[in-house]
Amino acid sequence: MEKKYKAVVIDDHKDMRDFMVEALRAKNFDARGYGEAEKVLTGFEGVSLSEQPDLIVVDLMLEENKMQGIDLVAELVDKDVSAEILVISGNLGTDAMAESILAGAGARMPKPFEDFRVAIRKMEALADIGKRRRLYRMTGRLQEMDSKRLERPVFLSYSANDKRMANGLRRNLESRDIPVWYAPRAIEGGDVWIKRIEEGVEKAIIFVALVTESYLGSAHCFGELIGFQSRLESAHEPELLLLPLLCVSREEVSKNQSFGPILQDFQGIDFSRGRVIDGLTILLARIQDRLRRPIADIDNKSASTVELIAKPSSQDKIA
Repeated sequence: MEKKYKAVVIDDHKDMRDFMVEALRAKNFDARGYGEAEKVLTGFEGVSLSEQPDLIVVDLMLEENKMQGIDLVAELVDKDVSAEILVISGNLGTDAMAESILAGAGARMPKPFEDFRVAIRKMEALADIGKRRRLYRMTGRLQEMDSKRLERPVFLSYSANDKRMANGLRRNLESRDIPVWYAPRAIEGGDVWIKRIEEGVEKAIIFVALVTESYLGSAHCFGELIGFQSRLESAHEPELLLLPLLCVSREEVSKNQSFGPILQDFQGIDFSRGRVIDGLTILLARIQDRLRRPIADIDNKSASTVELIAKPSSQDKIA
């Protein structure tokens, strides 16, 4: 009988890995376990979408002097794998877990699990997201949409130097059914991308700016920001929303002669180290509030909902 889901588990502790694999198999998964991240990457080479997993469980702390879990997550996201990624760890702090979420993991979970049944239910929910994404891509429609990404409500503006962070952020939004426009490659790729970016900015309802040191030094990012800000000045589009994600201090933004005068008029979301999870929660709430759809819980997107976080006063500014 064909299994409902496909899963890959990466954990260098054999007992833990074996228990997860057997529990998943008992829940109608075709599950395989690996002790090294490198073997997983090799296994993706030349594999068709129909054979790829729906869920990848990654232990963040793997064997010393080997590829670590956070690097595997980044590599998998860079390859734009369809599988949903769950990161687990028993020895790393919240900063590392938050970094993995920003890199593109769909959920996190400490180990050992308090209740294996709860953990497996979460894995089932995540696998369902990965399976739906994989099947959708197999129709060919998603590839066509990804090649243009012109009519999507959220425009993600970022510096090419921050591609890894932006790609992870985009993946987190899209896994919650929020369509995102983002440049799949650097703008220097040709004039056609300049035109497409301009069209993306023109059609977006929500503009998310990933404000880093690189962003504040990018003329391309400044052009995107100016383009959207010009639309905001028009009284004809009151539904527009600009959301700066602040990976640098508010003071640094305010002192920037180009970006400061514009961004200081908009409420920023703290995306600094240690605040990523809170920042992502607020970002999702603001976007979903504007799009008028339920917001799914960060760590259990398919299983439950959380209350929308109240928006601070519109008078609040970055400075």
